Formats: sequence, C-alpha cells, structure tokens
Amino acid sequence: VRRLGVAARRLASRNRDISVFLHLSDDTLAAPEALLSALHGAQDASSHIVILLSQSAARILGSAGLAKLKPILDLGFCFGLDGVVDLRIDARTLFDHGVRFVKAPASLLLSDSGRAPTEIHPQDLSRLLTRNGIQLIADSIDLEKTVVEALDLDVRFGQGDAFSPPRPMKPELLEPVADQPVTPSAPAANDAPPAETQPKRVSYRSTLRRA
Repeated sequence: VRRLGVAARRLASRNRDISVFLHLSDDTLAAPEALLSALHGAQDASSHIVILLSQSAARILGSAGLAKLKPILDLGFCFGLDGVVDLRIDARTLFDHGVRFVKAPASLLLSDSGRAPTEIHPQDLSRLLTRNGIQLIADSIDLEKTVVEALDLDVRFGQGDAFSPPRPMKPELLEPVADQPVTPSAPAANDAPPAETQPKRVSYRSTLRRA
C-alpha cells in the first residue's frame, strides 16, 4: 500500500484525474484491520486510489459486511467492483457502500448471455450506473472492433490490449514527489476577465478512454 500511495502521488502530480486500482483478496476483506492501518499512510492520495472488490466477495459480505468497510471510506478512499460474472447489479446499494466503479468484461457486456440473469439490457447498464454515481469500465478489450462496439453501449472507459498491453511500473513512479510550494498570484486590478471560449468539439469515439 505504501508503494501504491507513492505511485498515486507521482501520477496525480501529472494528471489530477488519474486513479490507481488496488486489488484485494477475500482474506484481506474478511479481516480489514491491517489494511485500514496501512491505508492511513496513503490517506493524502486517497482520492486517487480505488480499492477493488470482486463481485463474489461483495455478495458474500452482503450489506452488513460492506458496512464494516466504512472506516476505509472515511479515510477518503472508494471501492470498485471487479470480477463481474453477471449483470445482476444493484447500483443504488453499491453506491451507498462506496462503490464508484464497476469493471465488467467486454465479452459479457456484448453477449446476450449477460442479459439472461437480469432485467436490464447491457446497452442500458452504463446509463443506469451513471445515474447512480458509478462509472462502467469495459475490461479485456483486446480488439479494435470491440472498442467501437463498447462505444455503442455508452461505455466511456475501457481497458485491454487494444489500448496498451500491461507493462511493469516505471521505477521513477516510486520516487516520492517533492513538495512544491505554490504562491498564488492575484490578478491586477485593471486586468480584464479572461474571455470565455467555446468548448472544443471532439468525436464520440474519443470519449472512450483507457482506465
């Protein structure tokens, strides 16, 4: 966790919108006291760290078990749901327990079998999650054509070899970020306010970003 915190700080110094995902084992979730202690050391980077729970672990824990993880949320961290095997997803309950991301395999989202155990069509899943404050990530996107198919499902984030194959973490990401004092400068009294600019138009395809 300490190394992850260092990496998150380094990445956040380059891009404030970036997030780092931390996978947890079921054993860690069953006894989160040690994890909570370790997370205190990375609390200053908590807004950039997402703690992943598997769908099966979340179901085993249930509402009572997830409620016991609230001290982690109190430190500023949030959760993500990973290892999704079906689309029986209660978005409101997940949000209430701190889940802000759902990672689902693209093959499940694009397959009719993903529709069988739930009343929602995969095409509506992204909008349902978004309405409840959760972002959908299409995982295991390995082909360019899958990117286009995922866009048809209103998926904004994707992960897989079609974007970039997994790579080892660069050593410099583990070097602590030196504090840079910033002295804010006040605008001169006679300065005119900045002119408003029209937002740049981008293609719909460019909205699917690598998670």
